[in-house]
Amino acid sequence: MSKFSHGGFPGTPGGNSSHTFSDNLPDLVKAFPLDHGHFGKPSDKTNSIARIIESSDPITTAERFFSLAAEGGTMRTDKPNIKVAELKDGSFITFRIVSSSDGTPAVDLNLTAPTYVRTRKIHFTKEK
Repeated sequence: MSKFSHGGFPGTPGGNSSHTFSDNLPDLVKAFPLDHGHFGKPSDKTNSIARIIESSDPITTAERFFSLAAEGGTMRTDKPNIKVAELKDGSFITFRIVSSSDGTPAVDLNLTAPTYVRTRKIHFTKEK
């Protein structure tokens, strides 16, 4: 059994989660408005599914996004620069301080419950 396929008991992923992604969505959307179900703007890269949120401090902005999206989740650190939260509904929110694709901070939304949020990968870049 993988470490992601169980939960519901204290001490296991998801066991102590108190929020679902839907619970966290109102505060997240207040801070990071949606545009037709997407956070941020389209990436300049061809065929990229990632979205971009620009700010003067990308790391702090990405941490805030992660904090709001992952509120009430069971937290763990997979590697020194990767945090993962599992929410009550089984969704995973992942924060990478340095993404492998372009080196920017990134948050991935791996959502299990139906939602109007269409974005799944968000990269945080310096304002131009």
